[in-house]
Amino acid sequence: MMDEIKFNYEFSCTNVYLLGEEDSLSDFKNKVFIDDPFFVIDDSIPEGFLKDIIQFYNHKFIKVDEKLKTLETIQSLWEIMFSANLSKKSHIVGVGGGVLTDLIGFAASTFKRGIKFSFVPTTLLGMVDASHGGKNGINTSLNCSPFARCDSSSTTRIFLASLI
Repeated sequence: MMDEIKFNYEFSCTNVYLLGEEDSLSDFKNKVFIDDPFFVIDDSIPEGFLKDIIQFYNHKFIKVDEKLKTLETIQSLWEIMFSANLSKKSHIVGVGGGVLTDLIGFAASTFKRGIKFSFVPTTLLGMVDASHGGKNGINTSLNCSPFARCDSSSTTRIFLASLI
């Protein structure tokens, strides 16, 4: 049975769901992902872990690397979102480590002036950095993450019983 923890802040909240070994992402189908969910998944994640996502949700695999945390990658994510016919009411979910959660948070925040997004971080860095705290950025030749979005709006995080 999944546990839920709610962190309330002055202007927002974060819902964190802890999945146990017997839980699956399909358990969220009517609880969290009710607004037209679309998953963007790090292509290095084993498909066995993703069977619930692949079976129940629209999704796209992308290559993820720190060197790809660029405006060009954000643009390709916007193109993926347009191709998937995502609307202002859509919900995008990033499944991967810190680089992927940075990319998804930034792209979702700037797509159609912001759509809902959640994260399923699969690495320790993904759990404690980009997927928590309302900040996501991209790199440029000028500096590491000089362009970022900082937001304290309500978000959802799903933490797995074990990291990949």
